Amino acid sequence: MKKKIEQLLSGKFEYENPRLLFSVDKIEVNLKAGETLQDQIDFGTEKNERIRGYITSSSRRLVSGMDKFSGTTIRMPYGVDAVGMKPGETLNGWLCFTTNIGEYRLPFVIRTEKEEIRSGDGTVADPDAFTDIARRDFREAYRLFRKKSFPGIMEQEDISKKALYKGFSADPVTYQNLEEFLIAMGKKEPVSLSLKETEGEFFDVRETTMESFEIHKSGWGHLRLEMEARGEFLEVVRHVATDEDFIGSGYRVEYVIHKEKLGRGCQYGQIVVKSPYQELHFPVVASRGSRPVPGVSAVEKKHRLSMWRDYLEYRCGAMDFKTWAGSTHFVLNQLREADCHYPWYDLAEAYLLHQEKNNDAAVEILKHYQDKSYSEDDLEFAGVYLYLCNLTGIYRDSVQALRKIQNFYMQKEDSVLLFWILLQLDRSLRTTPSRAVFMMEELFDRGCTSPLLYLEAWNAISADMSLLHRISRFWAQVFLFAGKNGLLTSELVMRLAYLCGYEKSFNRSLYRALVMGYEAFPEDDTLETICRYVMIENPRKPEYFRWFSLAVDRGLRLTRLYEYYVETMDISYQRELPKSLLMYFAYNDNTLGDARKAFLYANVIAYKEKEPGTYQNYLPAMKKFAARKLAEGRMNENYAVLYQEF
Repeated sequence: MKKKIEQLLSGKFEYENPRLLFSVDKIEVNLKAGETLQDQIDFGTEKNERIRGYITSSSRRLVSGMDKFSGTTIRMPYGVDAVGMKPGETLNGWLCFTTNIGEYRLPFVIRTEKEEIRSGDGTVADPDAFTDIARRDFREAYRLFRKKSFPGIMEQEDISKKALYKGFSADPVTYQNLEEFLIAMGKKEPVSLSLKETEGEFFDVRETTMESFEIHKSGWGHLRLEMEARGEFLEVVRHVATDEDFIGSGYRVEYVIHKEKLGRGCQYGQIVVKSPYQELHFPVVASRGSRPVPGVSAVEKKHRLSMWRDYLEYRCGAMDFKTWAGSTHFVLNQLREADCHYPWYDLAEAYLLHQEKNNDAAVEILKHYQDKSYSEDDLEFAGVYLYLCNLTGIYRDSVQALRKIQNFYMQKEDSVLLFWILLQLDRSLRTTPSRAVFMMEELFDRGCTSPLLYLEAWNAISADMSLLHRISRFWAQVFLFAGKNGLLTSELVMRLAYLCGYEKSFNRSLYRALVMGYEAFPEDDTLETICRYVMIENPRKPEYFRWFSLAVDRGLRLTRLYEYYVETMDISYQRELPKSLLMYFAYNDNTLGDARKAFLYANVIAYKEKEPGTYQNYLPAMKKFAARKLAEGRMNENYAVLYQEF
């Protein structure tokens, strides 16, 4: 001010203020959404005069590095923050310079780049182009699908399709998520499967053999198959297959027939192939004996099986008496119309009439066989006939009838029919059920696999759970039968789980029984037993990931649980791992193989922004591991993540 007064007193007058000049006419910033930037500009006057003032901004996205300034030529740093802006967004604003020579505004514009999704063939502009990539290379499509910029290709789609993407892109993102997304968008049909062969028949089996059958697929896309063998004598070689295992449109499912597990007669089983959309059944018949000579017509066989199935449903409580009686009468009439006049069907009708309290009609049927003589080959028929005569009052000496049937059973100890009759007539078997259960196990060991035997065994342990005091192949089949017919109870499932905890060897039927038990009554104790039980066999099979994953989610404490969790999981895609598992491996990662360790480290890196503490805990070990594996020349997608990070 003093200087100004002196200028005025000496006659020096300034009629115009100098103009403020900037090194740029407009600040223009182009960057990616979510990024930040630092830069600077210079400003001053033409005559290099001293100026002072302060700076304000119209937007917090571009701010000056200084609030006030003073000097002749000033260098002003500024910062730009595009966090929260969307790709392709533009923001206009200004910086206001309030100075001693006037007020000036410097305009600015901030543009975020519109992110493009690029593949090896160029830019992916819309869902149709993305679908073409998925058809050619599903892995590449999966990589693009997981990119944060993927919503850019959905901009022109309606809100419902955007919602589809939001749902299917939520962690964990799997190949199946992408498959479901494309189907829901109407871009493809589900992959369908068909069998080229209808069944497998093997007779004169002299040794354990490996067989196979072919599955045909139509369509393209991700496909995950789960294979399961049903039948004690069957075992599938692989339990999981994907579309990458197909050669062209075909894949051969390999299975093993164990000769030592074939009982007497024909053994029936099946291989079940499940996809997310289908379930295929491939029946397998195997026998150590020769192919049986066809003795009955296909019609008779069909009706006979139908009648037997209805009886089991009635005994299991799935069918009421009236429905069962009506269905059985209908089947017997159908057999008569098909000229299947066999004595066995007469006995079946007599039994049905007795159950309907129509003993007079039952007696009329039985009288036709009063004078018939029976050979050793007719012991079962003779036993059933004598039992029905006793029920209807034709033969009133129950003690003598029991003695005769006991004699028949001694001559034919593998007959489930004669044993069942003994259960009905012999009071000692009813009063000492432990003896009856012992006889059932003996019958099973002789090769009997009748559902009627399993039903009686189940009824016995349902009445007295203490009869189940040890686990065997027989009880595994009994529990499988109960599971398939909806008979399981919470108490018996817990009893099974408790006894399985003492098993030292693995049996697949027992494993399936435990699985059925858990699915019916999902208790932590049963889940823990399943995990411990599969650890007896080969716990690294991918099919067991389901159980280890559930155990981790439920917080169960089992030795090597976290190791088996990682070793059985599908590492072809990243998913967010449980915190308890990450904490465990932060100090115990030396128990993992290199491939699984690389997957674990890549997962930590993928979620480092969400879990920075976990990342810091792993950082030293990851650096050393990455350097060592790079020197060894190891490479896959997970190793690549490590090399890129460090």
